[in-house]
Amino acid sequence: MSCHFLSRNGYDGLALQVEIKKSKQSTDIKNNRINFFAEAKSHGQLFHDTCGSHLTSDNFFKELEMTVLAKQGRRLEDDKKRRLQLEKNEAEGKEVLAMNNLMEQLNATDLEKLLLWHNVPKKEL
Repeated sequence: MSCHFLSRNGYDGLALQVEIKKSKQSTDIKNNRINFFAEAKSHGQLFHDTCGSHLTSDNFFKELEMTVLAKQGRRLEDDKKRRLQLEKNEAEGKEVLAMNNLMEQLNATDLEKLLLWHNVPKKEL
């Protein structure tokens, strides 16, 4: 505004013009604030996290989205662990079958590997 005023009055106002660059720190502060909102369990914690200022609806939507994404992430991690375990059981079961032994020649651990490969729980063994 003042650069424009100087230019209109015959001065070189553009010499004073600067470009304001957005810092990454401001976005980090916003993300941390939303993390605090997501972790808040009571009204008092929300009041403390906002320093007593008003919450906007954007904060609530972002916080809800973060909790949903966190739940989905935990579910996907659990699913990945389960699938890796099933893959390991399958590899061990195929190793037992590759030995080409008769049923009477297999020991208890080999039989357990075969049963786990076919998803028979250990408590039923």
